[in-house]
Amino acid sequence: MYSCIDCKKSFTRSDNLRRHQRDSCTPANGDGPPTSKRQRLTPPALPTLQTCVCCNLTIASDQMNVHRRTLQHRTNACVQYGKGVKIVNTAFKCRIVSYRVDSENHHMDYPTFFNEIKQKVVKLLEEVLDIHKCMKVNMEVFGRYSLQTKDLSDIKSFNSPNEVIDQSNDLDVVYSSFADSLTVKAAEFQDRDSGWTIEKILYLEVNINKYSPFGGSSYIKLPRFIGLKKSVVNVLNQDQCCFAWAVTSALYPASQKLNEISSYPHFSTVLNVAGMEFPVKLKDIPKFEVMNDCSINVYGLENVFKNGRIEYEVVGPLHYSKRRLNSHVNLLIITDDSGNSHYCWIKDLSRLVSSQISARGHKKYFCDGCLLYFDNERTLLRHQLNDCNHISTTTPFTNFRVDKFGKRVPENILKFENIEKQLRVPFVVYADFESILKPVHTNEPNPANSYTNRTYLHEPYAFSYLIKCSFDDSISKFVLYRGMLMTPITTLSERQLEDVERRRVVVLQDIMVQPPAAPPAAPPAAAPFHHRG
Repeated sequence: MYSCIDCKKSFTRSDNLRRHQRDSCTPANGDGPPTSKRQRLTPPALPTLQTCVCCNLTIASDQMNVHRRTLQHRTNACVQYGKGVKIVNTAFKCRIVSYRVDSENHHMDYPTFFNEIKQKVVKLLEEVLDIHKCMKVNMEVFGRYSLQTKDLSDIKSFNSPNEVIDQSNDLDVVYSSFADSLTVKAAEFQDRDSGWTIEKILYLEVNINKYSPFGGSSYIKLPRFIGLKKSVVNVLNQDQCCFAWAVTSALYPASQKLNEISSYPHFSTVLNVAGMEFPVKLKDIPKFEVMNDCSINVYGLENVFKNGRIEYEVVGPLHYSKRRLNSHVNLLIITDDSGNSHYCWIKDLSRLVSSQISARGHKKYFCDGCLLYFDNERTLLRHQLNDCNHISTTTPFTNFRVDKFGKRVPENILKFENIEKQLRVPFVVYADFESILKPVHTNEPNPANSYTNRTYLHEPYAFSYLIKCSFDDSISKFVLYRGMLMTPITTLSERQLEDVERRRVVVLQDIMVQPPAAPPAAPPAAAPFHHRG
């Protein structure tokens, strides 16, 4: 037995005694902590208050960010930008800006509203495009709706997905696309039997984000595992022209000091880079290919977590040349923690990626035309001569064209060039709907005019879909839906599938049985059903 020297309580275990002395012991003289297993914590301090200067409201500090996102604050914080255009808010030194475009008239029709403000929005996009050169844009339209059955009024909004816009886009076409998308969403909202009716279209908000596409920058050191493979040449450039240096190192390979600029001629003397902007973006590579009569594939690196650690895998191609020319270059683009990117020349693609394909360690031979790989050079050569791009047919034309490999071939011989379409995809979805054909009763049409008589209405009552995984069947999934019952099935045996089909037939028979209507001259037959198997 163990006794507490302060309160004289006894315990059978020493750890219980220590816990008692630490948490709940009250000495006999009344001094010390109160008798309780847990001491009361002091109540949290009251939150500090802040005043919103735009709305003149006092709000708790932890709720200030929520308040700034409300429609009331956004309206009060607007700053006039131009006639009928206001700036709602900005972020990241105006890289992200929201503009509000108002209409001078009262509108209840979305097409009319969009036509009136079209010039304002297009002019706004032109001004911002002159600054950013490339941007992501989405739009959101706001309207006041009323629900007469409950005497309610509320502001509803409909937004569009982001779209990348650069100086090559026709802004009139872009705006029409946004307007059509928002008009369709607003019409669908009112067609869903919601009961809401439009009172007034308030304004359109245009959200613009500065967009910087993936582009190469100055020198970045290769990851260690790639450097050890000796399969990539990384030229140590000090400018923003890493793309040009990587292509130069591939077209004019050096015998020593492969990473030094001094081992290669200056790219401006051997490449046509007139009008090219550096760092080169992926979308500008086709222009470079045409100017220099060469084809380029670009691959990237991706972080994956394997065996408790982060590893790198080569992925891509991020850019795939539409036709392979005699001068062909494979590039690798790498990034650092700051988001900068850098191009390198892949000297040996097999050595770089063979370990990802097979653990045997043997060399793989890649076809640059379709990216298939083979175990030996002889098989690769036979594929290039007989298989790759050699599925053809003859047409009456007699002109010549340049094929994927840069050869002049007759235009009347059409070849299958999309070999990648034959590659197995990781997931395939098979889906099917079942529907009932219900009779439709209509008025007798006028035989003097042309007409279409509707006799049956398709009414879906069940569906199923199968998600099939090509590399791991355990994550394949089959789902069957009938009425209010959802039956997810991960794996089904043949007997289970037969049982599902038998139950489906029973359900169909139950649905077909309908009580007869008021007795007519001739009793109607049961409604037929349509089965798409």
